[in-house]
Amino acid sequence: SVKINHRNRKLLEQSQQQTEEMRAQEEEMRQNMEELTATQEGMNRLLKEAQEKETYLNNLMDATPDAIVAIDREYKVVLRNNATLFESFLSQGIKYEKGYYVLGLFKQEEFNYHKGIYDKAFAGETVQVTKEYFGRKYSITYNPLRSTNGEVIGVSIFAHDETELVELKEQLAGGQKVNEDGSWNL
Repeated sequence: SVKINHRNRKLLEQSQQQTEEMRAQEEEMRQNMEELTATQEGMNRLLKEAQEKETYLNNLMDATPDAIVAIDREYKVVLRNNATLFESFLSQGIKYEKGYYVLGLFKQEEFNYHKGIYDKAFAGETVQVTKEYFGRKYSITYNPLRSTNGEVIGVSIFAHDETELVELKEQLAGGQKVNEDGSWNL
């Protein structure tokens, strides 16, 4: 009887010790769950903020009639706004959307010229040209896009429709042609 009582006491002590250990583990798991929940809430908040910023920037880019596009080092569209120029491309069956290879726009005889413009921008230069698309004259600026450490990681392109301005200059010149650089052809 004494041995049984002694054994029962030991078992009871073991059981109480295990119960305490389980309570401690349960408390630690509860704290971990609280931390995980707080982390998840923080990540959701950051995701929502990032989505709001993206929406804001997209709305900002779409607020201008100018065409804005960014390409990566593989000459592929990373992002663009919804300018009329891109709607014209799309209506002509040109899928000028994310992932589109921009050098695919040009015929063989124009390919090297346009690749050279992009390559100058990838080398860190800002390049400005005038180009006609769909019967409209555009002033196009190619700017290098840099990472936080200054490495050129892409090119931004801003295309401003100057058709009306060119036509007005021609009217003011009495039908004389205006050169691409804006000077008069006298």
